[in-house]
Amino acid sequence: MIYVQVNSEDIFNNTLNPVDPQILDYGRKYKSEIFDIDNDIDNGDGPNAGKLRWYVCGGVDCDEGWESRFIIKE
Repeated sequence: MIYVQVNSEDIFNNTLNPVDPQILDYGRKYKSEIFDIDNDIDNGDGPNAGKLRWYVCGGVDCDEGWESRFIIKE
């Protein structure tokens, strides 16, 4: 799974930049690890809410362009 952890949910209203200081961590982790972090940070509110968000990733290059997957689409 690909995840991103931020210090403010407002960042998801803009284009994400990996060097933005509001992004605390991002990358790949096992599902169980992400669920544990989500429970600690956001009380387990899921992949599309809160300060920790993720998506299921398949394939070698699935994390290319990860930034665009977390932007709120209107």
